[in-house]
Amino acid sequence: MCNQNLEEVVLIAGGSTDAGISVTNIYFNGPSGGGDFNDAEETISWIAGGESGGGFEDEEKGDQIDSDDLTGKEKCLNDLLDKNGDSFVKGIMKNFEGESEFDIKIISKKNVYKGNDPTNDEVNANCLPPKNNIITIQISTDKASGRPALSVARTILHEYIHADIFRKLKTKEPTSGDLDFRETYEKYREQFTDEIQHETMAALYIHSMRDALKDFHKNVLTTDYLKFVEYYGEAPADKFYEALAWQG
Repeated sequence: MCNQNLEEVVLIAGGSTDAGISVTNIYFNGPSGGGDFNDAEETISWIAGGESGGGFEDEEKGDQIDSDDLTGKEKCLNDLLDKNGDSFVKGIMKNFEGESEFDIKIISKKNVYKGNDPTNDEVNANCLPPKNNIITIQISTDKASGRPALSVARTILHEYIHADIFRKLKTKEPTSGDLDFRETYEKYREQFTDEIQHETMAALYIHSMRDALKDFHKNVLTTDYLKFVEYYGEAPADKFYEALAWQG
């Protein structure tokens, strides 16, 4: 059974040399021991380490998202996103149900590298272009084991959005919405080359990602959320979740 108290996992956070720091201490104390959320982007960059990054079974329609090869924390969080994600998360998943041209295979790998090239830097996750109509998402087990649950959930959501972008660009039966997306995407291609998907994601998905992470934190990772509110005397601001969403 998936343990929803993932926010209590002990970890080594990005930017820290001290082992055995709880996620709660990261939120409360920050990298210098004096938690300060005035600069949300800087704080989240420290929490997330500054790196980018279940089998959703329908007996009538069949599996379209295969998570059989997910393990550990990432499997638990993937299942929780499936079960408890907001309407935006469920909308992304729904695009791969039924008669969708594309399936997703999401897997755990000990190490994941940018561009799926082991000569490149390690990253939190990869989403590979469709091959035989299967879009493969790789989640780094090594990276996930040392990161807060909310940060890992963000990475999983981020990669599903990459998969949805591939779907919109590659489908042979585009909807009017898909065609509008392609037009916008091509405009970004003229401005950005290396990070076109990330620039598109930032422009078109960032607020939905922010709201999805906010909902997931409050309603699924509830213990962590309540400790934050108790310590700071107020709920995390939207800029907290928006900065987290920007991390990729």
